[in-house]
Amino acid sequence: MANNNQPAPDESTTIAALAVEADDATGGYSVGAAVLRPLAPQGDDDDDDDAPRRELCVYAFADDGFLTAADALLVREGPGFITIDAGDAKNRTKVDALVAKHSRAEAQALNLEQKGWPKAKGKLEAKLRHVLQTLCGDKDQEMSGLTIRAAALVLERAQLTDSSERCVQLNPGATVGHVRLDSAAVEAATVLPPPGAKKTGPPTSLLDVLGGPCRTIAGSRLVEAWLRQPSRDKSILEKRHKAVEALRDAQDGREALRSALGTTKGARIPDVSKLCAKLRQGKATLVDLHRLHVVAQKVVPEVLAAAEAIDTDAIKDIVPPLAKASRDLRVFCDMARATLDLDYLPEVLLKPSVDEELVQHSEAMRQARDAVDEAHERVNEAFADAGLGKGASHSERSKWPIKLDADANRGFVLRSPKRYDEKSLSNVEVSGARGSPEELEVLSYLKAGVFFTTPSLSRACSALERASSAYKKAQKTLTGELVRTAATYAPVFSRAADALASLDALQAFAHAAAFAPGGAYERPTFSDDNTVSIKNARHPVVECGDGIHFVPTDYALDDQGRLVIVTGPNMGGKSTHIRGLACLAIMAQAGSLIPADAGATLPLFDAILARVGAGDSLQRGVSTFMAEMLEASMILRSATSQSLVIIDELGRGTSTYDGFGLAWAISEQLVRQKATCLFATHFHELTQLSEGQPVKNRHVTAHVDENTGALAFLYEVADGPCTESFGIKVAELAGFPPATVTVAKRKAEELESSSGGKLKALRA
Repeated sequence: MANNNQPAPDESTTIAALAVEADDATGGYSVGAAVLRPLAPQGDDDDDDDAPRRELCVYAFADDGFLTAADALLVREGPGFITIDAGDAKNRTKVDALVAKHSRAEAQALNLEQKGWPKAKGKLEAKLRHVLQTLCGDKDQEMSGLTIRAAALVLERAQLTDSSERCVQLNPGATVGHVRLDSAAVEAATVLPPPGAKKTGPPTSLLDVLGGPCRTIAGSRLVEAWLRQPSRDKSILEKRHKAVEALRDAQDGREALRSALGTTKGARIPDVSKLCAKLRQGKATLVDLHRLHVVAQKVVPEVLAAAEAIDTDAIKDIVPPLAKASRDLRVFCDMARATLDLDYLPEVLLKPSVDEELVQHSEAMRQARDAVDEAHERVNEAFADAGLGKGASHSERSKWPIKLDADANRGFVLRSPKRYDEKSLSNVEVSGARGSPEELEVLSYLKAGVFFTTPSLSRACSALERASSAYKKAQKTLTGELVRTAATYAPVFSRAADALASLDALQAFAHAAAFAPGGAYERPTFSDDNTVSIKNARHPVVECGDGIHFVPTDYALDDQGRLVIVTGPNMGGKSTHIRGLACLAIMAQAGSLIPADAGATLPLFDAILARVGAGDSLQRGVSTFMAEMLEASMILRSATSQSLVIIDELGRGTSTYDGFGLAWAISEQLVRQKATCLFATHFHELTQLSEGQPVKNRHVTAHVDENTGALAFLYEVADGPCTESFGIKVAELAGFPPATVTVAKRKAEELESSSGGKLKALRA
């Protein structure tokens, strides 16, 4: 855990807090949660400087012993910081295990009492309500004791408790508009890269596939938000699908838009949201203003022109706000051009013309910089004379490679890419400013070359540093006034940033759809009767692997078979098949096209629930089988007729009979709940569920050579059950000794013949 003495995250960072208490009656937990996040631009209302800039959402809910609801909340929000109040040590262990799943977030345990918050519930509630009234205005919200603590944790972490500014909008938390995803579902559908995944090489997640083509930081962040929070609003999704399809087909327009969003060698638009936060906090620098000026003067008009040139009304909701922002920022551009001096890039100064005192310091800086350039030129001449001879032509001398490099400590140093020994350097005669010889001072011998300086260069750098310091001191007050003036444009920049992010996210979806290895993605439609009908579907991540030729598959789930039992050999593709549907569902409800034939139909799922393999968890104090049962229990309690359930093996952590009995009972319950479910299993007897129930059997195919007995995986999914798992064949592929394989075959036959009757009795 991080220490408590940290600077406050900026306004663009989402902060979440959890306050947890054990519920002995149910064996679960009572949870209070609060999330502080940037408030999405609301149109012209954002021109009001006093409008709230952040949103505080509060939640109170009962959770199970696995904290699955809290897990789903953290998946959806993707916070940069998580603050916790877990009470006793037992709760703390559970909460720490939950937070560990969200490894990209920085976690912190805060003690409110040590921060000066009262311990008594009544006094804490009164103080928090006073803080919220200051931050949020008159809007009130009924809160439980745990929710009050969570809200206090968030506000303390954001360092807002002493603020006298109305800058937060208080809202009750709502989740009904989004698909519920927890960590198990995120892992099953490979939504996010695994911890420690390299950024180079083939994609490892949906975020890599769909967010990789983004050209801006804000666009990447928006794609991740859409994947973490797949929508259930059909109208929103149809707009996104229409826009992505249009951009996919408009190749020239899409490439022009990509070029405007991010140009050569991966150069990206700065994170405008973060720069706006610095503006509002008065922490922006002149460099920040210059970056915003580039966005306002160059990026916004170029992106706007590219977007307007695309012949489609699919992005008509995005272009007008961007056009208005472009017009509103013209005065900002005039102000920046009149005040910012870019002659010393990457350092930005105020133009000396804005103040008489700056003119004097500017002249001193100019003279010092001229002296630096003169010292550099004299060294160039000396090395050219030593290396080429005094009779060398001017063109030959101009190519002599003595570089002038910026240095943090000395201002500037000289560098020669060529390596010299000390004797060679001592033979170079350098003239000083007054004609007297100067010695070279070697600073270091590195792979990049020899770094050195001269007395004349050192004196010129010192003079430049003194003049620059005096200039910066003189411009400090003026800079503060300029930043305060520029801050009035923060709402306009926020609108522009939102529009740029939306365009970038949509073009990234379109780029991924156009250049998918297995063929272009197509637009899905949403069914009203929970029907799944997809032809020639591909797994969007697997197909991007090196040397992969993905074999397409079909999905067909309806009232005649909403639960599909998938059997077949290990390594035959069962897991890829069932997890692929979860990927497609998330893509479709994030607004992306999907890798399948045109005409694909999916429901609007309310949740994606997964049990895809578990291991012992020492932190949670549970075994593999117990973790499996907890996940299965959560699925049975949460699944509805609009949920998608993915089960990749179940019941293998106990005896064959107990495991089969549990798998059968869970399957029957899911059939009764009418959940859409794909269940991969090695319990072949489970395929008999289809007798008299709306269950379908499918299997992945393999071929055994009649002569050699060799096993070949075909990676095709066919109708009907598979009555053989080919486990011993796989063991042969792994190089088992022949004698061991013979014994395995004999014992398998004995067990199969003796257990048949017992399994029949168990099913009955």
